[in-house]
Amino acid sequence: MKVLKTLRHSFSVKGWRVLDESDETGNRYVAGVDVAGGWRGKVTTTRAEGSGPVDALTKAMRQELEKWYPAVAQLRLDTFSVTAIDVVAHDTAAHVRVTVSFHAGGTRRGPTAGVSSDLNQAALMAIVDGFHYWLLITRVGMKARTRALTRIKTDRSTDQNKT
Repeated sequence: MKVLKTLRHSFSVKGWRVLDESDETGNRYVAGVDVAGGWRGKVTTTRAEGSGPVDALTKAMRQELEKWYPAVAQLRLDTFSVTAIDVVAHDTAAHVRVTVSFHAGGTRRGPTAGVSSDLNQAALMAIVDGFHYWLLITRVGMKARTRALTRIKTDRSTDQNKT
């Protein structure tokens, strides 16, 4: 849908920053993530902390999207994996593919992926696509339920008119 330009963008990420710190003993802290996003024409900045950059990015996205799409609150990161692509040819400049999947209400949604030479960029791409996918299927599901309820009401009123 993205390639065909038929994907309705509910939001976009205008910019992002990850602050990743650790101490001399190797304890790692992600102090926060700033995500500047465009939500229905408004640009906002959200800051979130997490146990790693992917967790912090996901929390920041969810925190902002919940304001516009309350159902996003139930969406949770389920799996996260990283695969190095063409390491032999590019050594440390190799690209990585990050794959994430989410679950909500006991239902696991399909995986989304991002590819970049920057791990955090690839993760953000996968997370953004995951939220877009979830909003898309949720919206489609809501429309289908609305049509079904309308059909049921119409059938009932038709049956009542016959009697």
